[in-house]
Order: sequence, then structure tokens, then C-alpha cells
Amino acid sequence: KGSLNLWMRHHPDALAIEGIHVPGSIPVNSPELLVYPSTDSVSGELEISAVLSGSVRSFMVKNPRLLVWLAWQRACQFMSPGGDTLGGRARTAGLLFYAVMLTGIVGMWRNRHSPETVFLFSVFVFYLLLHSASHGGVRYRLPVDAVFLIGAAMCSCFRKGSECKV
Repeated sequence: KGSLNLWMRHHPDALAIEGIHVPGSIPVNSPELLVYPSTDSVSGELEISAVLSGSVRSFMVKNPRLLVWLAWQRACQFMSPGGDTLGGRARTAGLLFYAVMLTGIVGMWRNRHSPETVFLFSVFVFYLLLHSASHGGVRYRLPVDAVFLIGAAMCSCFRKGSECKV
């Protein structure tokens, strides 16, 4: 399933169905690598997954501009308050969470010399980069939203001249 997901998240035709249109200024090299492999000569789901995974990896290597553009789009979507597929209530909740994010950023900034804060921020950045390069989607931000909740707690316990320990 992971290989199929990776294949679909880089396939310009599949992206167009989701409403993500690759600009004409970005060339799509070697589109033949995104032709779904024939399953006649391959036995088993794991082998099909391996063939599909190799194909999409080759496609990604041959299309660095497309990959960078997709990663940027996904990073912006990742930080957005809510996607179109989630509806208005999710967008409202996402906008409300921006206040928590802002408070969390302030708390992390105030405690920026703490190794725990550096670790938490690194986890967020790593997740953002990995997610942006491979998938995208705001609903997958939930695992790292806890970083901002912890940061908000650090902000609330901050005293002048002291450090708040996580």
C-alpha cells in the first residue's frame, strides 16, 4: 500500500484528480516510469510493491524540479489550517489551533537553549520535510501538533531569567 500511495502522490494525472495541477513550466521527464506495472510476470503483492516502488523512485530522481515543487506545495498545505476535503469545521478548528501554535512558538523560542526544546523542534522539522517530500495533507500534521502544545505549556510556565523544563 505504501508503494502505491507514493506512486499516486507523484503521478501528475493522479494529482490532477485531487486538484493539484503541475504548472506547464515544470517538465515531467520519463512519464513511462509511472505506467502501472503489469502483474502477469510478477507473483505476489510484495513483488508488485517492490516493482512499483523502484519505478517511482526512478521517476523522482529524473524529476527533481517536480519533486521540489510538490514538496513546497505539500509543506504549505501541511501548515495550512485545514484542507478542502476536511470542510469548514476542520478549517475553523485549524485556525483556532494557530493560536496554540503561536503560543508554542513563543514558548519554544524562550526555551531555545534547552536540549528538549531543540529535540522537539527537530522532530517537527524532520516530520515536515519527510512528509512534504513524500505525501502531503494537513490531517497528517496531528502527530506533531503536540510539539506546539508542549511549547505552549513551556510558554505558560516561563519566568524571567529561568528556563521551563519539559
